[in-house]
Amino acid sequence: MTQIEPGTEVNLTDGAVVQASVGTRWVPLSDESVVLDVLTDRVFRLNSTAAFIWELLQEPRRVGELHAAVATAYRIDETETRNATDDLLRQLLAESLIGTTAQGTGTWESTISKKE
Repeated sequence: MTQIEPGTEVNLTDGAVVQASVGTRWVPLSDESVVLDVLTDRVFRLNSTAAFIWELLQEPRRVGELHAAVATAYRIDETETRNATDDLLRQLLAESLIGTTAQGTGTWESTISKKE
């Protein structure tokens, strides 16, 4: 596993695979979700759209699959979802809530570090 330093630009190509980090737990609520990072004891609230994406991230997903899923679920053009989805993924990466693997590299990258 490769450590991603804060502020590092992560290339979120359509072929990159992302997944929720193992150190997270989540509770879906009626119109949002709550995510707990058990390694840092931090709690995050996700709006309904972010919660929809978070649910998909419980299994490894290609970024392009996420774009298509959001476009289908919200009945909007995939190009419209791209920037917002990628922004959310970058925020989740920055908070160590998800990890990613670059297309074709097989190298898993995550910002997770153990709480000391």
